[in-house]
Amino acid sequence: VTLHGTIEDCFYTKIGRLVHLQGQIRVDSDNSNALLIIAIPFAADNGPDSSGHAIGSLRTHSHDYASDQSYGSFVLIADGWSEMRFQYNKDNAANETFAAQSNAYYGFSITYTAT
Repeated sequence: VTLHGTIEDCFYTKIGRLVHLQGQIRVDSDNSNALLIIAIPFAADNGPDSSGHAIGSLRTHSHDYASDQSYGSFVLIADGWSEMRFQYNKDNAANETFAAQSNAYYGFSITYTAT
């Protein structure tokens, strides 16, 4: 995925082990529908029973949703991950990661616990 040069800034604040990320990106080229995943500044905690999972808000603009993507979208950082995935819910199935779309905007906000 190649990001648009003028809309790619993301910010984080870290206090102790608590990390807050926010920003907005615009995809310039989807490179054949690559999955929408970005690196995070600190690895997430790998707590017991998925306690390290963090789910945050996601706003999309100019993203063409398929019919099976209409059950809500969000950002996810799972236990031990060093990445954040842009995901959507599916009816009676596991959530999936978005394929990036050229010229689409993705704004997000999430707070997680680092290792």
